[in-house]
Amino acid sequence: MQGPLFISNRIQENFFYKQAITNLGINDTIIVGGTNAIAKAVETQLPKVSERIEGTTRYETSVAIAKTKFANSGLGYIASGEVYADVLVIGPTAARNNAPVLLTPTAKARPSVAEYIKNAKFEKLTVVGGTGRIPDAVVKELTGK
Repeated sequence: MQGPLFISNRIQENFFYKQAITNLGINDTIIVGGTNAIAKAVETQLPKVSERIEGTTRYETSVAIAKTKFANSGLGYIASGEVYADVLVIGPTAARNNAPVLLTPTAKARPSVAEYIKNAKFEKLTVVGGTGRIPDAVVKELTGK
């Protein structure tokens, strides 16, 4: 995916985004997240929406992004879905490496994320943040190692 990333308020449009979209000449939009994350009211304010990538939760949404945009990547990142700083920091690196960022809760791995990791057969998988963010037990659940 190429282009700017806007983080939106769930239910209302944002003048800054509309102005930036106009100034940058953006004419195609991909929405990441379901209607609970980005409401239809926000969607209607955007230029042509070519795609909405979503899952039932943020964790399943990260898997949906990986499947649709990074299906053949040999590299992946795992980050906490509860601490957005880690995701925001690793995002540009992941994009440059054409690699997905898969989210996990701190307490227990999501089966959908673990299954995706198992089936993707990554050559290299990097955990972002320390064991306070993603405990070793959760990494083991996700990777089997």
